[in-house]
Amino acid sequence: MSVTRRVLLESGAAFTLAGAAFAQPAGSASFAPARDTALAAARDMLKSNDVPAISFALFNREGVIFAEAVGQIDKAAGKPATPQTLFCIGSCSKVLAAAATLILVDRGKVELDAPFVRYVPEFRMQSPAFSDITVRMLLSHSSGLPGADYRGVFTQRWDGDYSRRVLRTQAGARLKHRPGDMSVYCNDGFTLLEPLIENVSGVPFIAFVEHELFAPLGMTSSRFANRAFEPDAYAPGYLKNRKQPLECVNPAASGGAYTTPAEMARFLALFLNGGRFGERPILSPHAITLMIENQTLRETLRPVPTQDGFGLGWDSVRNAAFSGLGMTALRKNGGTSVY
Repeated sequence: MSVTRRVLLESGAAFTLAGAAFAQPAGSASFAPARDTALAAARDMLKSNDVPAISFALFNREGVIFAEAVGQIDKAAGKPATPQTLFCIGSCSKVLAAAATLILVDRGKVELDAPFVRYVPEFRMQSPAFSDITVRMLLSHSSGLPGADYRGVFTQRWDGDYSRRVLRTQAGARLKHRPGDMSVYCNDGFTLLEPLIENVSGVPFIAFVEHELFAPLGMTSSRFANRAFEPDAYAPGYLKNRKQPLECVNPAASGGAYTTPAEMARFLALFLNGGRFGERPILSPHAITLMIENQTLRETLRPVPTQDGFGLGWDSVRNAAFSGLGMTALRKNGGTSVY
């Protein structure tokens, strides 16, 4: 697909984001009915789903059209959620991790179809075919890794050793299918991108994302839970009306980012603007094209035909309802124990 064609970015229900962002585009007043409809739907969702807060935004290639939040981040004090309130986006973090990897591809430091073990030589498994796993397979859920190591995924204190522990655990595991045969959603594949990015760049994964994505895109509030939050900066979980501590999602690349929808819009606008943010190139047009290609078509077996197909980081890169209108729909869902 040409990156100049119209692209629709569709998020899952757990992609609850908000915030202040780049300049409001011209003609945004014409979206007032859409804003009112979205606000009404969000308020209905608060009641029907018994959740404390919801945040959302609408944007186009020019900027954010509107960003809103409903509900409360402190029920006892009656403190409302605002467009600046941070939410954890769970597995939507995978698109950030994919973009971080493609930055290294753009720089010639990583090859998508090279063996993962080239960049992380300490990687081992019980199945000899582990050496056939490529970087692309990790990004498209076709590696054959067992799935997800849930030990210590959600904690109240950051565990900076999680990704390296997953790497060590693989040494005792076996593949569930030959690499590249099929795609089955796999959190650990994205967790293993953390040691890859650290080994290649010499910078820890979180610091790399902060320097290469958050900073140049002006995502000044976006972050991970590897350091303390200000008390009212984020939307906490509630259990029977009791405010819960901050949730640390330790597989950072697979699900640990906190952000707002208007800040995330700065990142997602790269897919509308050929990898550029304003005049600044963040990703090459080729990298954007790679990320939104249907990777499922590369599978050897493809036992379950998929109409949508995984992209690199994306859950699907095609939707029949939109493709019939000449539009490309990109979708990524995310969820944690709280969000």
